[in-house]
Amino acid sequence: MIIKGPGSVNGAPRLLLRAEGLGVALASVAAFAWSGASWLLFAALILAPDLSMLGYLAGPRRGAAVYNAIHTYLGPVVLFGGAAALAAPTRRARRSRSSGARISALIARSAMA
Repeated sequence: MIIKGPGSVNGAPRLLLRAEGLGVALASVAAFAWSGASWLLFAALILAPDLSMLGYLAGPRRGAAVYNAIHTYLGPVVLFGGAAALAAPTRRARRSRSSGARISALIARSAMA
């Protein structure tokens, strides 16, 4: 077992953190592949969080704060939740179709028959 200085994680917690990171990475690649977007975009986006290292130009303390704030799962989780919420129609939205939309749907169905 490798023992590092104070503040480092060792043993089983380290293994769990690595497994968690691998799981998130695999899920991210699968979700991106499912989206059908360009893999060049994926290459650019996978490196985007490392731009937070530019925060170190403002000093080590501020740079560490910026880097650590960007390298969390909070941003991607919020973006994913927002995208999922906006993409899925709600029950209320499906029920509240206007009468004009219902009539158009009926006309379209009868024209196909």
